[in-house]
Amino acid sequence: KLEEQVEATLRQLRQHEREAREAHEKLVSEVAASATRQLIRELRERFAGLDGVQRYLDEVEKDLIAHAEEFRGAEEGKPTLPFLPPPGAFLDRYRVNVLVDRSGEHGAPVVFEQNPTHGNLVGRLEHRAHFGTLVTDFMLIKAGALHRANGGYLILEAKDVFRSFHAWESLKKALKGRAVRIDEPLEEFRLVTTAGLAPEPIPLSLKVVLIGSPLYYYVLYNLDEDFRELFKVKVDFDDSLARTPESEQLYARFVGSLCREEGLRPFGADAVAKLVEHGSRMTEHQGRLSSRLGALLDLVRDAAFYAGQGGRAYVTAEDVS
Repeated sequence: KLEEQVEATLRQLRQHEREAREAHEKLVSEVAASATRQLIRELRERFAGLDGVQRYLDEVEKDLIAHAEEFRGAEEGKPTLPFLPPPGAFLDRYRVNVLVDRSGEHGAPVVFEQNPTHGNLVGRLEHRAHFGTLVTDFMLIKAGALHRANGGYLILEAKDVFRSFHAWESLKKALKGRAVRIDEPLEEFRLVTTAGLAPEPIPLSLKVVLIGSPLYYYVLYNLDEDFRELFKVKVDFDDSLARTPESEQLYARFVGSLCREEGLRPFGADAVAKLVEHGSRMTEHQGRLSSRLGALLDLVRDAAFYAGQGGRAYVTAEDVS
């Protein structure tokens, strides 16, 4: 009889404990809801019209209420073991990783990516070492050139894109799918799959400009069907221009600007005339002038150097020769 009374009493105690715990959790939830409701409402009004943000704020509000007890633990600052996360580490789940910030900018973005690797184009998932293991979280998602150029223009050197492993295929997939998906480039070659982050794809709308020699264009046009579909506009840059008084004047302005920017000795009229003559020789046509400015840049610098060696204040035609 005593055992039956003890068991009945214990059942009542467990029932009371459960009811007390539920009442306590309800009270904490109500307090948390009242504390966060106004803040969440302000954010909803600030991002009105953005359905994705509104859904995210709904989840944040639910999560804040569900983890209200953990906020109390974070405030108390209980000591933890070195290999365990600190009490307030769970707050990182509420941080926001801003991939691209265009505040203060005007017009469509124009991005020139000098190193178009797979990660630099579509973004990457970075990792950090933690007691001998590599861990990651959503704050370690980094944007690529496609993210930064989204809504504008992305300029790439064709030779650099083809030189980098998997970059060309990644670029084509993003353009064909009209979305940027951050993934590991060698995921399909792994023997064992590992659990990790899978960021949802971001809609993509931009223009991609490939710069390269005509050889790249014709090789890709004949060997890659996707290239014909994705890059339909071909623009040729002429390496010469008509030799007119206006273009000769442009040559003189070009030389003057370079001398001012690099602090070189100024060119005399005879030196500019010699440079214009050399521009015609580069095109092998007396009625044309070369527009390959790189070779002319080197010639201007060399002529200024010889003028300095001779102690002259101005560059002469002899220095250009």
